[in-house]
Amino acid sequence: GVVVIADRSATGWRIRRTIKLLEDEPLLANSSTVIHDRAGWQFGHSVALSSSHLAVGAPYASVRPIPAADTDPEVGAVVIYKRSGNNFEIQDILTPEDLSTKLWPHDANPSEFFGYSLGLSGGLLAIGAPNAEHAAENANLDAGATHIFELQTSGGWTHVASLEPPSTERDTNGWFGKALAMNGFEVLVGHP
Repeated sequence: GVVVIADRSATGWRIRRTIKLLEDEPLLANSSTVIHDRAGWQFGHSVALSSSHLAVGAPYASVRPIPAADTDPEVGAVVIYKRSGNNFEIQDILTPEDLSTKLWPHDANPSEFFGYSLGLSGGLLAIGAPNAEHAAENANLDAGATHIFELQTSGGWTHVASLEPPSTERDTNGWFGKALAMNGFEVLVGHP
C-alpha cells in the first residue's frame, strides 16, 4: 500500500509525496513483533492527519505475540509518523500488544482488524478494531472496539481507554469501530 500526500496551492491540488513501506525497510528497533510480508498488510487502508502527526492503518499486519512465537496472527497495526517540515518520519508502531491489560483485558484475536479506521485530533488517536473479541454472557463475540491512545511528552503513545458497544447493542460481528471521526475530545464511532 501507498499513502499519497497532496496539498492545495493557488492553482489547485498537487501531489507532494508518497509514503510506502518497503519489504526490507527497517521500521523501528523495538518493532520486533511486527513481521515482514508487508504486501498483505493493506497499509493505507485508513489514514488520519493532524498538524504534527500522520497515522496509517494496516489492519491485516501480521504481529507475533512475542518475537520468538511461531504464529503470526493478522491482528493489525498502526504506523505513526511525526511531521518534520514537509517530511514524515516513522515515530511509532502500535499493535493490540500495546493495549493496557488494566483497561482492556482480552488477548488479541486473529483478524481483529486493529487499524481498520482511525481518528486523530491533537494528541489523541482513536483506533478502530471492528472485529475485536469480547467476553459477554459466557460467549466470545467479535463485536468490535475502539481504542484511544494519548501522545506522551516523551513522544510515545499510551493506551488510555477502550470503547465497546453497549451490552444491548453487542452483536457477533457487529463491526463497532468500522468508521471513526474525532474532533477535540469527541469521537464518533460507526457501528453498522
